[in-house]
Amino acid sequence: MKLSEVLRNNFEAIEVEDFFSQSICLECIEIAETGEWKQSNLGSRKIQNTKLDRSWLEEMIGRYAPREIMGWTYVGVHPGTCQFFKYTQNDTFPDHQDGAIELSDTVQSLFTIVVYLNTCAGGATGFPEKRQSIAPKAGKAVIFPQNFVHNSARIESGLKYILRAQLLYKTSGVIPY
Repeated sequence: MKLSEVLRNNFEAIEVEDFFSQSICLECIEIAETGEWKQSNLGSRKIQNTKLDRSWLEEMIGRYAPREIMGWTYVGVHPGTCQFFKYTQNDTFPDHQDGAIELSDTVQSLFTIVVYLNTCAGGATGFPEKRQSIAPKAGKAVIFPQNFVHNSARIESGLKYILRAQLLYKTSGVIPY
């Protein structure tokens, strides 16, 4: 069986309550608001790359992300995908899958992490094929295979801030997709 099929058929989204403390969430929002937002490729959400030190984030993720799958071992966060996202009232994001980041024949991303930096009305992350919906709650993280179809429901009021990154894995084999 292909790794992509194993991920799709044998995993669920992993929810981690209190992944970030309230103070870290507020600090991330403050950092994000002093940065430069860019328009998303779809919808009206805004994006910016972070300048966060990823070593502490990688250590935290390592406690919850699958460490090894079919010979692929977690190695860290892809720096180019470590981004803040900002959604405003009525924003949504349609069904999609996150594309794999292939650094070489033996290193690529397999999972995505989303950390909610605030609690808002609406804006749940939906996984339609899994019949699962996760409401934003400040500090909660969601880790899921990037080949899961997912979306963001409409923001009913206020803003939604998230930190999102793709997780890199390494193998001695070849790219599974």
